[in-house]
Parts: sequence; C-alpha cells; structure tokens
Amino acid sequence: MALTFLNEIPIYNPNRETIRVVGIASSGHVICRVAKTALLAYENVEEASPSELLSIFAKHRRRVEQVARERFLTGLQQADGSILISAA
Repeated sequence: MALTFLNEIPIYNPNRETIRVVGIASSGHVICRVAKTALLAYENVEEASPSELLSIFAKHRRRVEQVARERFLTGLQQADGSILISAA
C-alpha cells in the first residue's frame, strides 16, 4: 500500500508548530505533519519564522515525503492514523 503526495501547498499550524500536507493511500487520506524541530534540524538552525519554515520544507520536501512513506509502510503512525515527523 503506497502513500502518494500531490505537491499540494503545505500549511503551517502555529498552535502545533507543524507543517501539514496530506498523502493519499488506498485506504484514504493520511495527514502528515512535520514538526518545527525537524525542519530546524534539517537546516541546523535554532529558529525560523513561519515563512522560513515553509521555505525549509520546500527545500527538503522530497526527504520529508520519503520519511512519511517509510513510516506509513512500517505502521509508524499516530493513534489517529496521522504521521508525525519530529527531530527525535
């Protein structure tokens, strides 16, 4: 069962400090969130504004989507079925 991304526009959620994109699988939509800490770690920086976080996401989008696919295929999802990519 594959997870596909359609290059949708990512959305930053300041309350969760995550960027959200939606993947599509045969089972339906899969919410994928990338934590601010993960994005900062990708660039080895300590802080970034929301617009900078979106730029970092764009730069590392393929990497993020690949990690999400791997987590989906191995069943490493949150209780609600979403995927969270964090720095840990």
